[in-house]
Amino acid sequence: MKKHTRRMICLFLVLTMFTMTLSGCGEKGKIKKQISKLEKSIQQGDFNGVLDCVDPKVGDPAKALFNLMGASTDFIVQIVKSVLGVDLASSLGSGDEEEASGFLSSVKIKPLEYTFNEAKDACDVKVSYTYKIKDTETTKETTLKFILSGDEWYLTY
Repeated sequence: MKKHTRRMICLFLVLTMFTMTLSGCGEKGKIKKQISKLEKSIQQGDFNGVLDCVDPKVGDPAKALFNLMGASTDFIVQIVKSVLGVDLASSLGSGDEEEASGFLSSVKIKPLEYTFNEAKDACDVKVSYTYKIKDTETTKETTLKFILSGDEWYLTY
């Protein structure tokens, strides 16, 4: 009877550890999915899609305001510059629609490292991002901050 009890306890511990491991991977997967959605929205110049990835407390009012005013490609470029911390002032002037669209479509974001807080409701994600301006490709790294709201992860500042 003691052997059976020990086996059951060991099996329980193994299953618990396995479940805990999968939970962490699941959250990383959700964040990675959100980063992919952000990347795709940036590439398509989809202002609403970019803001769908942002904390709704900020994204929803911004969407309402800018949908009323109309968001230009130049404005989307400014948002991307802000989110990624890209310094494009000398490389990409405002008002050049073709160049701005080329920049947006070239953006690629790759998650490198996830650092969750203790409560597992916030995560800093170190990312590598690449973009192209005037046939010059640049790769840099930054940290994107995500928060968990309900069952979804959102970009925050």
